[in-house]
Amino acid sequence: MRILNRQQILAAFDAETITPLLKQGFIAYSQQRVQQPPAQHFLFEQAAGDCCIKSAWLEGDELFVVKISTGF
Repeated sequence: MRILNRQQILAAFDAETITPLLKQGFIAYSQQRVQQPPAQHFLFEQAAGDCCIKSAWLEGDELFVVKISTGF
């Protein structure tokens, strides 16, 4: 598992490389080759925050992705 902070993500971002990969991902999704369960959402009213968990897997790929996003 790799956990990246915002600065690491921005330093590694290359639009020319990412754009065709995003296109391939949208094509795979439209061909129903992506498993993507519904997002989970937790609302923490007492702490004035929330947490959203999303995940997906492209069939045949050796990796899957889990994204956890919080806001407080």
